[in-house]
Amino acid sequence: MAPAARLDLADRVEALRLTYLFRGLPDEELAKLASVAQVVAVAKGQPIFGVGDRADGVYVVVSGSIKESTVGVDGGELVFEVFTRGAVEGEPGTFSFEGTRMVDLIAIEESTLLLVSRDALLEFGWTHHEVIVRLMAGLSQQIRQAVDDQAALAFRRVRDRVAMKLLDLAATHGRPEGSRTRIELPISQATLAAMAGASREHANRALRALAESGSVEHRRGRLVIDSQALRRILGEPLPAQQRNRADPVIDE
Repeated sequence: MAPAARLDLADRVEALRLTYLFRGLPDEELAKLASVAQVVAVAKGQPIFGVGDRADGVYVVVSGSIKESTVGVDGGELVFEVFTRGAVEGEPGTFSFEGTRMVDLIAIEESTLLLVSRDALLEFGWTHHEVIVRLMAGLSQQIRQAVDDQAALAFRRVRDRVAMKLLDLAATHGRPEGSRTRIELPISQATLAAMAGASREHANRALRALAESGSVEHRRGRLVIDSQALRRILGEPLPAQQRNRADPVIDE
């Protein structure tokens, strides 16, 4: 890891406040947790943790972007999720019986994170029960997403898997642009392919087909999608992810 970045208490509190776990809690309460959180700075391409590492807490993204992935025996990469400012990562491993990481976490670009230890999070949760409820909801959502992804890999063709991941990205990193949604996250073709569980060649072919259908286009270096058109292609409505939205909305 790089030396800890300078981050004052107010900045730490703001970072926590943006997450699905702590949104809406009083700043004076969040300051107690922020004061014991560890600031971690990582360079582009740097591993933060790997599969099997000890899981000692959850990470909050303060700035930059990171990806959750795994690498197969053939060297192929499968990307599960991309995280930006306000996202929380590491809940499953932190609260598993084994207490070890289940995926690799790697910085896509230079990033600053907060590490909230398991003990600190649980202690905070004993007096703020809504945090524990949100944590359980977040874990449940990850299980749902894993089931959906496994079913897609088994039964969906590449075009559909790419469409599903674009809808996921629009739900977590999207902004309205007219009748469409602009995905604000700069996503490479290689990363999109890895998220869809496909080779880059097949994912690019699928993306071209979606563009030809009018449901996807490039504007000013970002992907812009027609969510309704993609759902029609898939033939079913899909629930939008909200656990790690860039501007999360949490319903109690």
